[in-house]
Amino acid sequence: MTDGAYDIINKAHVVQELQESSLIEEALERFRQRLLMSGVKDDSTVIVVEI
Repeated sequence: MTDGAYDIINKAHVVQELQESSLIEEALERFRQRLLMSGVKDDSTVIVVEI
């Protein structure tokens, strides 16, 4: 996660979203929505890898 996203989405948010989502895509969409709603000005990237 880049600093633009990390400032908005902390570790607790990541754990919560991944536990509540049945698909990784759902969690990523929630991360995207949270970033958009925050008004983040910096670029941001979130990558989730399923093992």
